[in-house]
Amino acid sequence: RRDAFVTDVTEDASGVVVAGVDLAGGGRLERRYSRIFLAAGALATTRIVMRTRGFFERDVAIKDSQKILIPILRAHAPVGALDDRGLTLAGLFVDPPPGDGLRQRAHLQITAVNPMMLAHLGIGPAPERGRMRRKLLAPLLARLMVGWGGLHSDHSGDLVLRLSRNDGLWDSLTIRPRSAAHAPGAARAALSGFRRALAPTRTYIPPVGWRLAAPGEGNHVGASLPMGGGDRALASDALGRPAGFARVHAIDASVFPSVPAGTMLLLAMANADRIVREAPLDA
Repeated sequence: RRDAFVTDVTEDASGVVVAGVDLAGGGRLERRYSRIFLAAGALATTRIVMRTRGFFERDVAIKDSQKILIPILRAHAPVGALDDRGLTLAGLFVDPPPGDGLRQRAHLQITAVNPMMLAHLGIGPAPERGRMRRKLLAPLLARLMVGWGGLHSDHSGDLVLRLSRNDGLWDSLTIRPRSAAHAPGAARAALSGFRRALAPTRTYIPPVGWRLAAPGEGNHVGASLPMGGGDRALASDALGRPAGFARVHAIDASVFPSVPAGTMLLLAMANADRIVREAPLDA
């Protein structure tokens, strides 16, 4: 339904009432269903459950996969590397096995030099923009790639959510990062694993220039309503039903037990498909 903002869900013996705001008209909106599946994204799904359960002025943790921005250099400079109008998406994934004190696997995505990277350096896309800079830096830029590393949530900080009541239909959700003392060491351990994996290809990660992002600077969060664990008041069962619900199923990354270092979309889709197939739709 377009122009609808869901605020909470209320369950009784006969079904579920989905309540919210009609953005077009500004009034209260309510619809009843026999069963619902929440796939609003980890943050919004958690917010809906928090409001429904009355979790106001209470800290709720949501896990994060902290990211590492990494410069990468190749020994070989491909001919025409700076003339290629290539993709800005990652072209290579590197997933070395756990090691160097890491219990969980780290993940690395690598992007070659591309127009977006050059634009950040004041070069192009117009031929006259940064022409001298391009000429001077060409030997380095032709060898440059950018890595985007990811840490498992076990090795990362997290985010703290707090829901506060306002007047009327709207509430305020505040999100603050919470750093973990072990995260910088985990990032250095992940870099060691990436270096070993890349060394046979004559590809190198310099000892300086990398940066560990703060919690929340990436976009991989979840495990706020974890299946089978965590805060018992917010934990979910194997069908994604948060405590106290029988007909409400969360089917996004909010119900992951943890957040992996790598990409999450296919995992979330597979888990959502499993929950929908196994849910007792006739009950």
